[in-house]
Amino acid sequence: MSTTEMQPQHFTQWGMLGTYIVNEKPLVRCVELESVRTKVTVRGFVAQVRATLVYHNLSPNPLQVKCVFPVEDGAAFYKFEARLDGRTIIAQCMEKKKAEKVYKDAVSEGKTAVLAREHEYTSDILQLALGNLPSGERAEIEVSLVMELCVRTDGGVSFILPTVLNPRYSPADLVQKDSAELSWNDLSDQRTVCVAKAYSMNIEGSVCGSHQIARIISHTDPINVTISDDTKSAQITQDGGFKCDHDWSMTVYYNNPYKTHVLRETSDRSGVGIMTQHLLMINFFPSLPDNSYSNRNEIIFVIDRSGSMSGSNIHSARTTLLLFLKSLPQGCYFNIVSFGSHFEALFPK
Repeated sequence: MSTTEMQPQHFTQWGMLGTYIVNEKPLVRCVELESVRTKVTVRGFVAQVRATLVYHNLSPNPLQVKCVFPVEDGAAFYKFEARLDGRTIIAQCMEKKKAEKVYKDAVSEGKTAVLAREHEYTSDILQLALGNLPSGERAEIEVSLVMELCVRTDGGVSFILPTVLNPRYSPADLVQKDSAELSWNDLSDQRTVCVAKAYSMNIEGSVCGSHQIARIISHTDPINVTISDDTKSAQITQDGGFKCDHDWSMTVYYNNPYKTHVLRETSDRSGVGIMTQHLLMINFFPSLPDNSYSNRNEIIFVIDRSGSMSGSNIHSARTTLLLFLKSLPQGCYFNIVSFGSHFEALFPK
């Protein structure tokens, strides 16, 4: 039986995963992450993130590896490159139907081809099968993505490093499996990254554009900030090491955040699909008076917990609820009412 047949419908573990056979049973192993190098470029209210992740197969077995990456809300991958076992794999961004045709044509011609696509059962997971990774070998993954940035109520533009580039270090006993070895069914209802060993991370950032920069701060980590004389660009570096137990973030404050401006992204003539087109983005950030904000809002979430919501349905509801809770403005009131054979509120009032 192939590993594809063993895979559950809602596969939610991410990173680099390898499969191998023991007693005719396919097992999954989380390939150890050694290091992450990230370059962040902020332009106005948009960030471009380029990262290199190095994985090391410490297993005594050769692994058939795949990358499974979550696609964060408001973010999009546009470049993927992998180097492993003497091979270099470069993905190109195409419209879905065209990509499938190119893939089928390449296979029919006897060429080696890889098709990256959204997960079959959920649109916020990207999968890419990479092939064989021998024991003791390393794989280097380069990804590029673009993402919208959140604007705080105080006018700050907030960047949070995407989860896949900032996984949590968890002691092995939390995994409850020796050496991070899992079966496909063990992965069916997890939404947390489990890294068995600590890894090194280096982050460099820059801010550029037409906005004048007032200041750049981080509430999570010490950083060094150098702002140019014209205050329209800045360089950010880490001040010391990083502990992989929290989200890395920074907030940019502009002197004139309410100024409307246009960003232009020049096309890549050597690319394919939408990458060959010029892109324009208008940043419009209206100035709202303080009295238009209210912290007296009360929001009630109603969750169905009946029998029909078992398995993946309740998992999706939980994930959606968590997203809503993280998006609530500061100072508002909320409650969660669930119902099934009876109903109950999380808080009495």
